Amino acid sequence: MESVVRNCVILELVEQLQFKHSWCGETHIQKATYFLQELTKVETNFDYVLYKHGPFSFDLRDELSSLTANRLVDWHPQSPYGSKCHVTSNGKELKSVLNELINEYDLAIEFVSEHLARENVAELERLGTALYFIKSDSSLNSEALARKVHEIKPHVSYAEAYKAVTRVRELEDEWASSNVSA
Repeated sequence: MESVVRNCVILELVEQLQFKHSWCGETHIQKATYFLQELTKVETNFDYVLYKHGPFSFDLRDELSSLTANRLVDWHPQSPYGSKCHVTSNGKELKSVLNELINEYDLAIEFVSEHLARENVAELERLGTALYFIKSDSSLNSEALARKVHEIKPHVSYAEAYKAVTRVRELEDEWASSNVSA
């Protein structure tokens, strides 16, 4: 995916998250982009590592900084919780010019934003970590995956981890079935 198209995909994702009442801080954008890439297979080509709050891409952080420097997004502080990301008029204009190039990603962006927009940071961490382990070893059953999540993230109870694994698998099934009918 070309850099400018990837930027537009991120801009559209931010707008869709906001439209669905997401906090739209960096964690939301990080996890939503991870799901976009790993669950729906949109080739954003960001490298992710398992980090403090689940999958994290330093490349995406750099891209968000670039979008900010180019005045395509800006950040509004919301004390004491952090900043919210907003697409600027420049970002909207760029997106409208390249709209036809990003149309093919609309269903994936809609799906991810619909399912993640209203989640809090703790739930995004659990879901993202569950997806990370599902993708790293799809042969493991849900119980083994939940144990793995709990071992790596002891503050996440086994029950919460199992619930997250189950939900991610349901999202995978829902995405797969929505693509069959599309």
